[in-house]
Amino acid sequence: MGHRLRQKCTSREDGFAIPIAVGLGLIMLLAGMTAILRSQDDRNTAVDKRETARSLTAADTGAIRVQEFLNQYRDVATNSICVNWNTNGTPADYQDDTCSDTTTSLQGASSSSWWVPTTLSTGINAVCSTEPALANAQNTVKNWASRSWRPVDAADASKGEYRIVDYTFTGFNSAEIAGFLTVQGRTNAGQASEAISELQLQIPIFNSLDDLAASLWVRESVTGNPNIASDVIGPCGSTLTATVPGDRALVRLRTEMPAASTPPTTFIKTLTTVANKTLPETGDVPLDPDGVAGSGDEIYRYSIQADKIDGSFSIQPNTRVDMWVTAWSTNSNNYAVDFENKVIVNPCAGYETTCGPFDFRIFGTAPSNTATATFKMNQGTAVCDVFFHFPNYAVTYSATGTIPTQDCGAGTENTGIYWVKSWSGAASSGNTLDQPRAKWVKAYGGLRPPHRIGPIKKWTPQ
Repeated sequence: MGHRLRQKCTSREDGFAIPIAVGLGLIMLLAGMTAILRSQDDRNTAVDKRETARSLTAADTGAIRVQEFLNQYRDVATNSICVNWNTNGTPADYQDDTCSDTTTSLQGASSSSWWVPTTLSTGINAVCSTEPALANAQNTVKNWASRSWRPVDAADASKGEYRIVDYTFTGFNSAEIAGFLTVQGRTNAGQASEAISELQLQIPIFNSLDDLAASLWVRESVTGNPNIASDVIGPCGSTLTATVPGDRALVRLRTEMPAASTPPTTFIKTLTTVANKTLPETGDVPLDPDGVAGSGDEIYRYSIQADKIDGSFSIQPNTRVDMWVTAWSTNSNNYAVDFENKVIVNPCAGYETTCGPFDFRIFGTAPSNTATATFKMNQGTAVCDVFFHFPNYAVTYSATGTIPTQDCGAGTENTGIYWVKSWSGAASSGNTLDQPRAKWVKAYGGLRPPHRIGPIKKWTPQ
């Protein structure tokens, strides 16, 4: 009996072990499958993150290249890429979109777009670039007016592509003066692992009309390394050897200096001397271009031969004076002028909001390439808030003479603005030229340097 009981118990134990073993096997199989599936999900997630990061890098690259383009053609930054898009795809698909802008369909602050580059200003390529001709610059700009994909690296497709979705400019009267750029980047185009990232960002645009004017603009060169407390401007390829403060620059532009001014047919008088004179003199009646008395455009116009600049002179406070410097005599080709040891003053003290160097303008009338068109200055010369437009004159500045007691304010001695052919020579001490008290907004001929492009800000991924 005891033997049968042991057999019965053993039989029951063997039957219970089989389900346990099967159950444990199933659990282990499920755990393995779960681990495999989780590993696959982790791999897919890792791939997705990697491709998203790569597409975002492609978009970053696109944004940087657009900024480089705008910095090269700065006047383009104040115009939208397109005002009237023909949207052929869905809102999220810009591949087939084209621009329908014309010269007559544009309204608002942006009077032209990248798509119509012929309506952009002639300063479109004002910054020195590889395209010297305006037509070449216009073609370059129009090529950017597209929503087509562009390779990050034409030799390596794995780096992805980018495209501009939109660029708009808010206008200088808006609260946030910036260009608003939307750019996309993608990798693995057309594949199951395709990834697209979008960036929305702002590119600050600084209006150059609000910048302080340069004290010196030359058509050819600056030599002698003078100390100049403002920007110095020259043409592309020019030689500019000058020392300027860290917040100023030696700037090279394609913008051409205006030609020598032709004297008007009507003057108040022709001066026979300027020594110790204050203009206008008693009895001088200003010319009124618009014929409306008191409208603020009244101006005193004088003519003088170069050899009659025989001493220091000034103008009355808060008046506008133009002076044309002609040849030494009617039959002479001598245009040489001598401002050494002379003091020329436009007294702006107390009138700073309405007074500046572009209110007292002196024009040199020598034709181009005139050998006698020389302009002499020295450290005995003091100029306060006067504009000199002498585009065909070579300036020489010597360290001779006694520094005058005339002070233009805050210790400055030469706050003039000089647009000349060339400048040579440096002062023995101090600044040769000080920072002018004028902004580009009032510059002669409406000229200005290109707008400045700030670093990208508000970089928002989508």
